[in-house]
Amino acid sequence: MRLEGPDYPGTSYAATSNGWMETEVYEIYFQATFLKAAGPERPALLICDRHGAHVGLKLIKMTRNERITIFELPPHSSHILQPLDLCVMKSISAWNEELTKWQRHHIGMKLPKKEFLRPIGGVWTKTNPSIVQKGFQNAGIFRFDKKFLFDPCAFKRGKGHASASDLYILLKMLQKKSQ
Repeated sequence: MRLEGPDYPGTSYAATSNGWMETEVYEIYFQATFLKAAGPERPALLICDRHGAHVGLKLIKMTRNERITIFELPPHSSHILQPLDLCVMKSISAWNEELTKWQRHHIGMKLPKKEFLRPIGGVWTKTNPSIVQKGFQNAGIFRFDKKFLFDPCAFKRGKGHASASDLYILLKMLQKKSQ
């Protein structure tokens, strides 16, 4: 796994032998990249698909120690609930242009894994952050906002809204209180 690439600071990537995510690689990503990006505020919620690499025992122990809850999206729902699928991937059609440009300069060659970051990184740095935020919004994932959850009158007045993540966090808080 390469961390903090010189061309794209704050990024990380890994190349596995078969091209698929592996538990050990995801654990390294969690420790070296996710925790750093998530910052110190806890509790936190990690939303991911149901890939087996995302729920290894070691990772579960790490998330519990860090007061981070893993929330797995239901199977076959990424086209509805996964922020990257909803907005980001659709908006980076420039990736195709970069890949085509690379292929024209390297006729008959496969893009080596170690070179993958260059074309995708260039596109990613040009991606407007509001597109990423829109992906979360379209998936119904909003930042936790206590003032809406604990002010029932806000809902009656039509000024409040609760997202799926707010309701999930509220459910977890109520479960803890009942224990």
